[in-house]
Amino acid sequence: MTILIAEDDDGHAYLLRKRLEAGGLAGPIIRFSNGAEAWAFLSGETSPGLIPGEAYILALDIGMPEMDGIEVLKRVKAHPRLKGLPVIMLTTSDAPEDKRRCLELGCSDYLTKPEGFDKIVDLIKAGF
Repeated sequence: MTILIAEDDDGHAYLLRKRLEAGGLAGPIIRFSNGAEAWAFLSGETSPGLIPGEAYILALDIGMPEMDGIEVLKRVKAHPRLKGLPVIMLTTSDAPEDKRRCLELGCSDYLTKPEGFDKIVDLIKAGF
């Protein structure tokens, strides 16, 4: 499985990658530094993009430049080819309205950073 990380904070992206690797998830990891980069990859606007038949999971931060994570989530869940993609919101926002909105839009889970870094490994291993 390829893990896609959309995270604008270099420190958080580094910590998440290290936690995934320590948890035995050292397969392909692709990082995007903003929501627009993530969407371009997911939608096929850039190459390479998603490979048909391959398994992916997206760890998505809410507060990113150019396109926030909620907008990326909305687009993913509205797209016929992408709507089944597991998306875990991984954010510093513990605002109940953010969590409610993301769950309503169809995210697979909503975790707060950095505590959620350990839980994401368990979720992926459980077979999203």
